[in-house]
Amino acid sequence: MLETTLEDWETLIRVNLTGTFLCAQAAAKIMVKQRYGRILLMGSAAGERGGTGRTASGQSKGGVSAMTRVLSVELAELGITVNALALGAIETELVAKMHGVKTQTSYCSQIPANRYRSPD
Repeated sequence: MLETTLEDWETLIRVNLTGTFLCAQAAAKIMVKQRYGRILLMGSAAGERGGTGRTASGQSKGGVSAMTRVLSVELAELGITVNALALGAIETELVAKMHGVKTQTSYCSQIPANRYRSPD
């Protein structure tokens, strides 16, 4: 958080939160005419629980989680269901650099399979 620039913060909010809103809005405008639809938003475990080095990302994905709850209520009467997937850690080079043993143990303790997902 202390090293996150305003530019990085605003980019993540624009991409993850504003971009998600704009896509959901465009889809809902089509679905409302049909009085039926399913919107699936991409959240993240970072938006559901804290984690080192993920202030901007976690905040933006936390916003997606909140947006999912609000849109699901707002659009239900129009026949549109809104849900989100909250993905967790995937074994990538970036995750390997950011997740030490303590972080890995913490994540895995809350995953039924007790492991990170593979990019495959």
